Amino acid sequence: ISQDSIDGVASIRIKLVRACLFDRPYAPETDLNYILKKEGRALRVGDHYARVTWTGSGTESKRTRTVFQTARPLFDSEVMVFDIPHYGTEYRIEVIDANTDQVVGTALFPAQSLLQWQRDEMSTSTSLPLRSKLDIRAQREFHKKKTIELRQGVKSGFGLDYFNTAKKKDDSPKADSTDEGRAGEISGWMECDIELQENTKGLLCGPEVQEIAPNTTPDDFRIDLVQLHIARIGALIADIKKLVGAY
Repeated sequence: ISQDSIDGVASIRIKLVRACLFDRPYAPETDLNYILKKEGRALRVGDHYARVTWTGSGTESKRTRTVFQTARPLFDSEVMVFDIPHYGTEYRIEVIDANTDQVVGTALFPAQSLLQWQRDEMSTSTSLPLRSKLDIRAQREFHKKKTIELRQGVKSGFGLDYFNTAKKKDDSPKADSTDEGRAGEISGWMECDIELQENTKGLLCGPEVQEIAPNTTPDDFRIDLVQLHIARIGALIADIKKLVGAY
């Protein structure tokens, strides 16, 4: 990726390789390495495709082809190229049931997390001297195959909302009427190829000041933030009750 071709703080290329979907999800706190090593888990067979949306994309999105009658869809998508306009940008990857258009699992990619992966890669590299690791201009293009969790109950907005430990009603057709789960349960995993190049040239110098933060809404009252804080308070109270009950 050429520095001169980047329109924003960075450029990212995402290739959605494959996924694995579970018939019953794991608890939200389950370690991904444990899930990847676990064998014999019942899988969710069906027709699926994957979709990518991002902050401010509105109805615009990019998607893969539909893969039929499998719980391990091999999407092997074309490389999707995105310019990251600011460090507040988030990318949302969803696996969709093609027959019902229901989301099976979701993963969020905040731009800051992507850049942190790049920093971690540089800091653990043995081929770079310490001085280069501390100089942002010496950074290399980040290219890595990543396996990420797909979660249920991830909210539709971007930014602060992720998931909480509160119970949720399972609306899937396979669920019993008495089934309850927790938002953030792991319904599968996705393997992606990610290539990232930060625009250090535009960040450090140039004719115009680089916009590194998103333009926030001027409204002081935002109903989505109120709902988010109420959900967090409710989850906190539920966790405190569990803690008191345990003792």
